[in-house]
Amino acid sequence: MDVLVDFGLEAKIKSFLAKKFNAHAMDQTLHPHGRISYGGLKASTDISRKIAKVDLSNLDPNRDKNFFPYWTTYLKTSSESPIINGVCRRYDNGLMEYEITFRLGYAGIKVVDPDYGTKASMIETN
Repeated sequence: MDVLVDFGLEAKIKSFLAKKFNAHAMDQTLHPHGRISYGGLKASTDISRKIAKVDLSNLDPNRDKNFFPYWTTYLKTSSESPIINGVCRRYDNGLMEYEITFRLGYAGIKVVDPDYGTKASMIETN
């Protein structure tokens, strides 16, 4: 017996999730820059027009203003987090920049200077 199908719960759950997804998608406060598409499907919504590339090659050289971050914060991390450290910067033109160092492998904490008892979190990579 499939309880989800037999009692119509699967359809109700799908309907509920679809309503929540649509409510989120239509909320202008959550998407101030509008829709984003990937792969140039529609030029006005292409992601390269909304988000700067790492090398900033898609910025408009004719822009008459330079924008600087008005808000910078460190990302929260923990000893179990895959993020070792990171910074988020918000610009007044809507751009958000993330600078993140991910943990690729973890070797634990090791003593790096036995004379002073200095310890460091060691990272191993392949």
